[in-house]
Amino acid sequence: MQLYSRLQLFQPEGTGRGGCKGVQDTSISLEEEAGRSHTSGGENLGDIAETVSVKKILLALSDVTGCPPLELINHRRSREVMPYRHLLYALAKELTWQSFPQLGKTLNRDHSTVLHGAKRGQKLIETDPKITKVYKQVKRKLVA
Repeated sequence: MQLYSRLQLFQPEGTGRGGCKGVQDTSISLEEEAGRSHTSGGENLGDIAETVSVKKILLALSDVTGCPPLELINHRRSREVMPYRHLLYALAKELTWQSFPQLGKTLNRDHSTVLHGAKRGQKLIETDPKITKVYKQVKRKLVA
């Protein structure tokens, strides 16, 4: 198949080296082509450290606070539950290797909601002694 009269898109079978090749030159190594070292940029390093699932974080937080898990992931915004929900987002970001879009999909929320909630949860951990105590208990329960 020829695109123009002189630019051949594929080489016919049996000619050249290795059957149907595209236009690209395969003699260039990947390191030279990409300009990077031999480690890939999309490599997942999450398997090095132990991770905790969002479900385990949700259940541990529910156990420590006494708030039902369904109430923590519910869409209602009651004044009593919201600090714990923000704490859930902060713990999920800290203890899992998931991105905000992945966490949002897991928790049935938009990624910006999880991002904002994680920031508020971190601020609550720093300022509110009650939330700090719950944070330490949940983290101790999950790490042990």
